[in-house]
Amino acid sequence: MAIRSTHVLVGALAASLLANGVLAGALAQRALTEPDAPAARERVMMHGGDVHPRAFIAALPEAEREAAGEAMRANMPRMRELFGEAREARRSVAETMSAEPFDPQAAAMALERVRAARGDIEAEGEGVLLAILAGLDPEARAEVLEETYLRQPRWRERRERRTRRDADN
Repeated sequence: MAIRSTHVLVGALAASLLANGVLAGALAQRALTEPDAPAARERVMMHGGDVHPRAFIAALPEAEREAAGEAMRANMPRMRELFGEAREARRSVAETMSAEPFDPQAAAMALERVRAARGDIEAEGEGVLLAILAGLDPEARAEVLEETYLRQPRWRERRERRTRRDADN
């Protein structure tokens, strides 16, 4: 029996759903625990402009960290709601793509709902970060942005050093 392309797509979507669930849990755990400032700075994880919540809090002036952590924790119920909506949207994609007969328009609409759900999650998180940044003086804001947005992640720096070292040998 040949594997149908819809079975492959359903499998890929299920794997994506699982990975997103693990990522959501990890992000929630990191946002809800107290950051260890030096260790959090070492774990800056930036991908396409995203900010690791613990690194963001660790980069804040010490006087601002507790209030920022409270703001993030206060927003967690809304973030959980949005993650739930995103999970439902991904389930809808799996159902739509495995339906017979396959409806490309319905699948495209389901995929659009997933993109919208991701955008809602990003916008909600960015709103909290912007509110925190708005309370900082310009110098502190510049330092936080340098630490969390503009600097290359440590893992990328190490990889580039290894690549240069290997090229020299």
